[in-house]
Amino acid sequence: MFDNSHNTWRQGRFIELASYDMRSPAWKDTQRQTEAYLVRSSPRQNAICTACTPCAAVWIAERLNLAADLERLVTDFARGETDGQKLKDFIRSKEQSPARNPVP
Repeated sequence: MFDNSHNTWRQGRFIELASYDMRSPAWKDTQRQTEAYLVRSSPRQNAICTACTPCAAVWIAERLNLAADLERLVTDFARGETDGQKLKDFIRSKEQSPARNPVP
């Protein structure tokens, strides 16, 4: 059995930890800038990719969350837990929202 509830992908963010207190402000700024290009499943997990722009990192995270939602809905339908209406409604709602291009 697999866990298909993983839809917490996000653009990386620098987390100010107590162990970083002795680091310089310049180092912290560099870390903040670097994090903006990363995609993580949670704030302290390893990054799965480095995007070409911060906007692309947000877009990738949104797409991964979309895929997780679709996987959950399809699995529920395949198990007979739903009649498929939720899946249809979800797809229709996404068709009506405009697509965003991550690369300017």
